[in-house]
Amino acid sequence: MISALQGKTATRRYRMPGSETLVIATARPVFSDGKIRGAVMLEQTTGNILSLQNQAMQRLLVITFTLFVVVALALLGFASLLTSRIRRLHNQMEKTVAPDGRIIGEIQVSRSCDEIADLGQSFSSVLSRLQEYNRYLQAMASRLSHEFRTPLAIIRTSLENSSLVDDAKEKQAYLQRAQKGVDRLELILRQLQEATQLEKALEQVEVQPFDLCELLAFSLENYASIHPGLTFELQPCVACRISGSPELVHQALEKLLDNAVDFHQSGTPIAVRLVREQQQVFVCVSNQGPAIPPNMDLFQSMVSLREKRQEQPHLGLGLYLVKLIAEFHGGGTRMENRPDEKAVSFCFGLRLDAN
Repeated sequence: MISALQGKTATRRYRMPGSETLVIATARPVFSDGKIRGAVMLEQTTGNILSLQNQAMQRLLVITFTLFVVVALALLGFASLLTSRIRRLHNQMEKTVAPDGRIIGEIQVSRSCDEIADLGQSFSSVLSRLQEYNRYLQAMASRLSHEFRTPLAIIRTSLENSSLVDDAKEKQAYLQRAQKGVDRLELILRQLQEATQLEKALEQVEVQPFDLCELLAFSLENYASIHPGLTFELQPCVACRISGSPELVHQALEKLLDNAVDFHQSGTPIAVRLVREQQQVFVCVSNQGPAIPPNMDLFQSMVSLREKRQEQPHLGLGLYLVKLIAEFHGGGTRMENRPDEKAVSFCFGLRLDAN
C-alpha cells in the first residue's frame, strides 16, 4: 500500500497466518489532477484458482478417458470386422477347394477397396487359373485316351495278326501297319512337346524391332509355295513396326493358316489382313467354311473340332500356341463368324512399337 501511495503499482503474495492459503494482493495509486489522492488494493486467495485448475484437470481427464474408450472401442470393432472378413475368406477357401485338390466352387469377391478385398481378388484369380489348369489336365487325359486308343489298337492287332501268319509278305504288311501306329503315337507326343518347348522358349526370346507387313508377305509367299493349289490373299498393308520375335509371329501365322487350310471351302481364297486398334494390331486370317460354334473358345488348350474331319491326330494345341505367342507380345486373341461373307476369322494381337 505504501508503494501505491508513493505512485507505484505493487503486487505481493503472502500466506495467511495459521493457514495454507495463499493471498495475492495488488495495490494501484489513484490520481486526480496529477496528484495522488489514494490507492486501491485488491486481494484474491488462490483457492478459487486452484478450484478452477482442479475442475479443468478433471474435465481434461474425463475427455481423455472418453476419447480413449471411444478409440479403443472403434479399434476393437475394426479389428473384429477385419477378423470376421478374414475368417469368412478362410471359410470360403476351405469350401472352394476339395480335400483332393479339386476346385468345387468360387470365392465371392468383396466390393470394398482395401487390402483384404485385394487379397480375396487374388485368391479368386489364383483359383480361376487353377480351375482352368484342372480342366486342361482333365481334357488332356480324355483327349490322350481318345487319341492313343486307335494307334494302340492298330499296333496290338497288327502284332497279333503277324504272329499268326507264316507268309513273309503278310507278316511284313502287318508290321508296316504297326509301324504306322507307332508313327501316330510319336506325332501325338511331338505335339505335346511343342507346347511345352514354346512355353520354355518364351522365357529366352530376344525381342527385336521388325516390319510386320514384310513378315506377312514373306510368310504367305513361302506358304503359297507349299500349297500351290490354294489362293492366299494379303490385303494392302502399310509399314507396321513391331517389337517382338519374328520367328514366333511367323509360327503363330502358320498355325492360323494351317487351321484355315483344314476348314476352308474348296475353291475359295484364304485372306490375311491387319486391323489396327488403339495400341494393338491384329493379324487376322479369314476363310470361308463352317461357322464357329457359339460359346466355344478354340484358343483354349485341348479344344478342337477336327475329331471327325482328319485322320491325323490333333490335340487342339495349335490355336493355344497362337494365344501364348500373342500374350507374349502384349496382345490377345479373338475369333468371329462373318455372316456377310459366310466366313470365319481368327486373329491374334500384337502391341505396336511406341517408336
